[in-house]
Amino acid sequence: MFKRAIDRFGSVDQKAAYLGDTKIKGLLAQTEISNCCKNAQSIQTKATFDKSADEFVIKIPNSAWCKNLGHGTVNHCVIFARLIVDNKD
Repeated sequence: MFKRAIDRFGSVDQKAAYLGDTKIKGLLAQTEISNCCKNAQSIQTKATFDKSADEFVIKIPNSAWCKNLGHGTVNHCVIFARLIVDNKD
């Protein structure tokens, strides 16, 4: 599902970087069991971009549900989240 998500939703650069590299082991993390991406506007998981650290801070509403997801077996992950930049959704 990881590569399928990138193939469907990724940019040309992302596809080139992730789809052909056999060292990349990834997963598609379903972070909201009640939503299951049926309604993108209702997603509660947030990816807030922290400019000072140049990274995303991921907030999952029920983090216990996906605790240790892929631990030790993957090195990349795709999640669906609301993007927050400069406090704008």
